[in-house]
Amino acid sequence: MKRSSLLALAAALLTAGLASGAPAKGRSGFTADEEKVCRELTLTARPWATVRWEVSLTEARQRAQREGKPIFLVVNTGNVLGFV
Repeated sequence: MKRSSLLALAAALLTAGLASGAPAKGRSGFTADEEKVCRELTLTARPWATVRWEVSLTEARQRAQREGKPIFLVVNTGNVLGFV
């Protein structure tokens, strides 16, 4: 999900929780819905967050050849401010 979608979901869930009265709190002090949103927003829980990144294409190619793995190249074309 996009970050803006996740934030909108978090806001909607929090608003729904506040509007429905006093929801049951878990051991962490959050409701089940709030805990779910927290898990979704934790970027380190994503599979791609465990990939080691290389800034240098030369180093990435050498490492890929050494480890026998493909290269995943992220290329962003266009206005860098387009993500704001």
